[in-house]
Amino acid sequence: MNFGGTFVAPPKAGDLKVLGDLLELLRHPEKAREAVSELAEAANRNEKVLVVVREERQELERARAEHGKVLGRERAEHDAQLTREREQWKAEQAKRLAEIEIWEKRTGELLTKTERDSKAAAALKRDLEQKLARLHELAA
Repeated sequence: MNFGGTFVAPPKAGDLKVLGDLLELLRHPEKAREAVSELAEAANRNEKVLVVVREERQELERARAEHGKVLGRERAEHDAQLTREREQWKAEQAKRLAEIEIWEKRTGELLTKTERDSKAAAALKRDLEQKLARLHELAA
């Protein structure tokens, strides 16, 4: 539509229905009072529902915050437990490694002693064999 050179969009079908409903209400004041009463009751119910929804949302936020705190505490406790177990494991490994090093050192010492004793036994055996051979020569 064009009134005085300014373009105005034509009304939508829904707008026309609302206008028709308003005209109907104006023709029948009793229906208008009933409609207003119903709207007031609906608004009142909606307000009560909004109050409940807000309270539930606040409760949900409190529960989420508490849950976050609990998770944080549990995570910290779990991390601390893991750290203690890791430190205990490291201490046990260090102790085992020290024991292994002691055994390696002792094994090396025993091997050196065994080799020395083996050489001494071989020398004694040669000496005894030579003395035995000389005794056989003298006896013959």
